Amino acid sequence: MSIYRRKSGRYAVLIDLEATATGLRRRKSIGTYRTRKEAEHSERQALEARDRGVDLSPRSVTLSDVVERFLRDAETRLTPNTAHRYAELWRVHAAPTLGAIPLGKLRAGHLQELYAKLSRTTNHRGGMLSGRSVHHVHRMLHRVLSWSERLGLVEANVARRVEPPRPNPSPARALTTDEAAAILAETEDTRWHPFFVLALSTGMRRGELAALTWPAVDPERGTVVVRQSIGTDRRGGFFVKSTKTGRERVVPLAPAAAEALRLVRVRQAREKLAAGAVYDDRGLVFADAFGRPMKLDAPTKAFVAAARRVGITGVTLHSCRHAVATWALFEGSDVRSVAALLGHSAASTTLNVYGHVVAGSQERAVTAVSNALEAAQARRTSEANGRR
Repeated sequence: MSIYRRKSGRYAVLIDLEATATGLRRRKSIGTYRTRKEAEHSERQALEARDRGVDLSPRSVTLSDVVERFLRDAETRLTPNTAHRYAELWRVHAAPTLGAIPLGKLRAGHLQELYAKLSRTTNHRGGMLSGRSVHHVHRMLHRVLSWSERLGLVEANVARRVEPPRPNPSPARALTTDEAAAILAETEDTRWHPFFVLALSTGMRRGELAALTWPAVDPERGTVVVRQSIGTDRRGGFFVKSTKTGRERVVPLAPAAAEALRLVRVRQAREKLAAGAVYDDRGLVFADAFGRPMKLDAPTKAFVAAARRVGITGVTLHSCRHAVATWALFEGSDVRSVAALLGHSAASTTLNVYGHVVAGSQERAVTAVSNALEAAQARRTSEANGRR
């Protein structure tokens, strides 16, 4: 292994590979870098890949080989659900077209052709594969190729040269305020009522609510800090992970939400007393009667059942999140504030999902401005007539 500086001033990295059968030394160039620090970082990653058995010869390894090695390597960095989803996207949608292509011969055109083909493909329900699904395939391939680039398996991530497919707008329906009130009234005497109150006042995701702990609740300031989320694996087990964007956020509590949390504390105190030594106190706000994490599908089933009892169909627990965003935007909140409340990584994400609400708000704003101008003109005309 060696790092040397070229006449151009860039630093080149060479990695020793396994010797040939006759004992001849084999080396591979990993690439050139602007600084020695970048070169040393790339060298360390390439050596780790070599020691894990990752083939550093892109002409002899196919994209299928790379994806399989990526998934093995990423076990400690991806959540079980994400790893499973990536494997499924690759197996069902990408492998039949790209799997046999040698990594060194993969071009941006191959990806563009795949996306065009998938856009004409029917899904398991007989409809066309959604733009969002094709977009997910692109994101998976982009991540795999970025990993390959960091390890020096490819000179550049060709997915960067491809225009990613545009995801379809979310078809999710938001609750109306009357529907939300009906569901809260229906569940008022159940343990799910406080959960639904927070969902309908903060827009927090189901997993974020399930992972909420008492130290994250600040009654004095009237806020909660969203730091983590709970996910489930394919075997039904649960795990704690970071938020969807990897960032924490502070969410203000409405009076109704603060009161709901106070009632949860009272109920938990009774449950601790009743359970005694078997109570497993993990500091969770929304736990079962013995302090253990809830099953994630439990609040979802309870919400849908309550909605049906009051004659509301076509909604899920996630509709609460859509409702919060819709109500806030409809009342004139700016997109950046709503994006921060929901924990979106950028305001553009909020616009992609709720652009129709923003458009409606803009129309109301134009109407309000027009009405104000017309009223001012009418007053001026009236005053002018009065002076005559």
